[in-house]
Amino acid sequence: MVDKSKKVCVIGAGISGLAAIKACLEEGLIPTCYEKLDFVGGLWNDHNKEKHDTSPTTYASLVTNISRVNLGFSDFSAPKGWPPYLNRYQVGEYLDMYADHFGLKECIRFKTEIVSVTPAKSYSKTGSWLVKVKDLNNDEISVREFDGVIVACGQYNKKIKSFVPGLDKDFAGNVFHGGDYRGPEKFKDKSVLVVGAGYTGSDIACESTRTAKNVFLCARNGTWIVPRVSVMGTPFDLIFNRLGLLKERWLPSWWSNKNVENLVGSRVDHEACGIKSKYPYMNMLRCITISDELPLKIYSGQVKIRPEIKEIRGNTVTYVDGREDFVNTVVVATGYTPYYPFLSEEIFPSELGEARLYKWIFPFKLQHPSTLSFVGIQANAFGGVIPVSEMQARYVARVLSGKKELPSKEEMQKTWTETREELLQSTGGKYVFRANLFHYQEDLAQDLGLVPSFLKLLLTDPRLAYMYYLGPVVPYHYRLVGDHSWDKARERSLNIMDEALSGMR
Repeated sequence: MVDKSKKVCVIGAGISGLAAIKACLEEGLIPTCYEKLDFVGGLWNDHNKEKHDTSPTTYASLVTNISRVNLGFSDFSAPKGWPPYLNRYQVGEYLDMYADHFGLKECIRFKTEIVSVTPAKSYSKTGSWLVKVKDLNNDEISVREFDGVIVACGQYNKKIKSFVPGLDKDFAGNVFHGGDYRGPEKFKDKSVLVVGAGYTGSDIACESTRTAKNVFLCARNGTWIVPRVSVMGTPFDLIFNRLGLLKERWLPSWWSNKNVENLVGSRVDHEACGIKSKYPYMNMLRCITISDELPLKIYSGQVKIRPEIKEIRGNTVTYVDGREDFVNTVVVATGYTPYYPFLSEEIFPSELGEARLYKWIFPFKLQHPSTLSFVGIQANAFGGVIPVSEMQARYVARVLSGKKELPSKEEMQKTWTETREELLQSTGGKYVFRANLFHYQEDLAQDLGLVPSFLKLLLTDPRLAYMYYLGPVVPYHYRLVGDHSWDKARERSLNIMDEALSGMR
């Protein structure tokens, strides 16, 4: 018998938290969400976040790397008149609209900080947890017991330090993390070195050219520069179809690499730019930079690409190839790692590589792995953040409701080991927390019965079958069949390109 009265604690009201609240409500659970700030949206709600001077935040000029169709939730579309790529204010507004539409704010206790999450006295029998919270309005501490806890406060919690020799002790200029970047004004007439050529580092380097005297971008391992706008004016993330992505699993990796690298290389000569990746596009060690501006900045000499740094002394940066640059500002754009101080080291280790998570969600070493889960710790690779977090949330809610059972600990351990070994083989022995997000999301959906039968779809709705397999892969596909399907999913799936480009007219 399915227990529909379970009380679930959701930590965080950003993208992952909102998805978790919604999924719990769909499955008849009773969610209570605790949010440290006084608004929803987390990282993206920066018109509010700047008032709190919190980090990380997004900068005023930021534009999403994924088109709005693939950025959004599977059953709630952004307004059709909005452009294909959203700015940070629109994303924050979209998340606020989503929370209002589904009545999610009623489940949220704002300005409440999580102090600790520990096993309850009855944990060995029930798997329940004690959640200690602090009301930031009056500093009052309270404790409540929950049947399940969903840690959904994201992965942008702890800044990753850049181990550049001399940066901490011998550098004579200013250093700050990319998550603290607001705009290029402070770079006026400066010589700026940006360490890290990922999404944020590339954006900062490009924008810095508006005010800085010199801008250098350190791409230690190189990167693949992917344009937002691809062939025939199509958003890059909408040129891939399900059939092609499924074939990746069966075709040799060199074939997939060749096709994608030829496509990406048709727009940018990575070798001439000095930014060619040391790793193939399909290798999980590679870096991807989504930018239409960076190639022009490199071609025009406004951004100068540099290799790995050997050392920094005073204001002089020496690279491994012997070149030197004078800089007085260094931006460390090396990202973040998940960090949950309210959990013990035994539950979630400080080193992400030591985490033992079944499907990147459930800590299978625990006695009751189903009652504590992580939504939003995504294998960092190219793809939409919202749809993957939403799929994780739907999976967790189904497990907590009792409609879906996790395998035995031995089976979960076996799956985790196989996934890790496969990853290590593909990277030459180096472990990174990454995966192909399409295949990952598809596997979760298959487990939940959200993937249509090919034969049935072909026989009953050939037009939809064509768009499903040969058209763009979009979140609406996961609301066509199964529990909590959406009556507008078919229409949306059939008219993807019209919807994606409608905001330009």
